[in-house]
Amino acid sequence: MKFRILFLLVLICMILVLFTGCAQPNDPETADDDPVYLELQAVYPTDGYVSDLQVTDGYVYVAEDEAGFSIWDNATDVLITRYTEDISINFRLIAVDEASNGLLVYNRYGTHAGILLYNIADKSNPVEKWWHSGNSNGITVLNVTSIDSTQFRFHWLNQETLYYTGRFVSAGGGAFWNFVGESSGDFANDVADFNEDYETGSIYCASYQLGLQVVEKDIEGNIITFPPIGSVGTIGQTIAVKVVDNIAYLGNREEGIQVFDIADINNPVELFNYDTTGLASDIVVNTELNVFALASTSGGIYLFNGPQGEIRRLQRIDDSEIGYTYKVKIHGNYLYAGTRYGIYKYKIVNL
Repeated sequence: MKFRILFLLVLICMILVLFTGCAQPNDPETADDDPVYLELQAVYPTDGYVSDLQVTDGYVYVAEDEAGFSIWDNATDVLITRYTEDISINFRLIAVDEASNGLLVYNRYGTHAGILLYNIADKSNPVEKWWHSGNSNGITVLNVTSIDSTQFRFHWLNQETLYYTGRFVSAGGGAFWNFVGESSGDFANDVADFNEDYETGSIYCASYQLGLQVVEKDIEGNIITFPPIGSVGTIGQTIAVKVVDNIAYLGNREEGIQVFDIADINNPVELFNYDTTGLASDIVVNTELNVFALASTSGGIYLFNGPQGEIRRLQRIDDSEIGYTYKVKIHGNYLYAGTRYGIYKYKIVNL
């Protein structure tokens, strides 16, 4: 009898260890009496899941995968237009330059697969002006940098290794646009995401198992891929990166987020790491509010304070409330979470 009781006690202990071991002690649930830092202001329901979004003072631009793209009024939270057209679409990425009224959308499949340019002088009626299909099979990054009111520069990453940059120049008030190719390059390894410092020419690459790698351009704009000028080893597959003021914020897929001081890239200093639920998919940093946020698919959204002072988690909004979360932006005092069901707009409070 004693041996039977001892066996049962050992079995119970093993079960408790198994279940507590599966938990993530670094990711506690928010208690009812914890401070609230995110107050829901509005929900923008989408027809497709939010694969990408961009936010400006006046508007929110949303890529909705097979449902096209939409434009929302950021002040009134009202839908202005949902663009689908009569084409086979799979809009994965979106980028905008409001100064020149140019909107870029990456259509992964279909009749117009590639990068499409729209004139959005009339936000309620986007007009397609240009279609580029070359070197655009499998784009994972699409960025825009404004030059002036008539032109903007854009960069894209094709098939995780091929980097391109070019300019769009409008004429006739945006009646037509000219494309000017500028430079291209081939990364030495697969890159999931990158940040480019246009002043120094450094490119910070989220390089999966290789962590963060930093490469640079020569005076002609060509990428010098090997050897990298610096690298940072991480605890997981690095698929998202933001670098602000020599602080690198890295999304490490199933291992959550790490933050490094990379003022000396050859001697990086880890400032913070946090193991999140779900897969880290997107990062945004706002130094004015001293916060950063992580979209973590089945983990929802995480808000942290830092890098000034003690870095710590402020609040998590679970996917049970907002759905799988793929993208996150912070604009002004508001956080925008792009999810399976739409955009959830939160006001950031009590900082």
